[in-house]
Amino acid sequence: EKFVSARALIATQPQQALSLCNELLLTLGGQMMEQESGIRVGDVYALMVEYWYEARNAMEAYKLIEQMRGANIMLTPYLDQRMIDEVYRTLGMQPPQERTAGGLAQQSAGAPGYDEDMVEDEDMVDEDG
Repeated sequence: EKFVSARALIATQPQQALSLCNELLLTLGGQMMEQESGIRVGDVYALMVEYWYEARNAMEAYKLIEQMRGANIMLTPYLDQRMIDEVYRTLGMQPPQERTAGGLAQQSAGAPGYDEDMVEDEDMVDEDG
């Protein structure tokens, strides 16, 4: 219920939505899924990362991605790989490489979870010439 509310509020009342997300993360306590609601922790993080990414705040997006990694949450089921890469490169860092059972995780056009609209322009890319 809180997650549905947060998703509905993120565009119009982002601070309230982010607060709800933080409450959910505390409630879930590091579990991958809340038994009663079926909410995945990765979905909550993804909503927050996507908000900060779209707000052009790479540092806040980065902090949340690192929290996901610290909790051993695989990023690519929840976040577009190009978005992850852009956040890290904006901050002058090398994007993390995830491993799956079959090798490096890759997401490309046509793959499940790929969203071309996530990267609308290259405003966040560091343009050193």
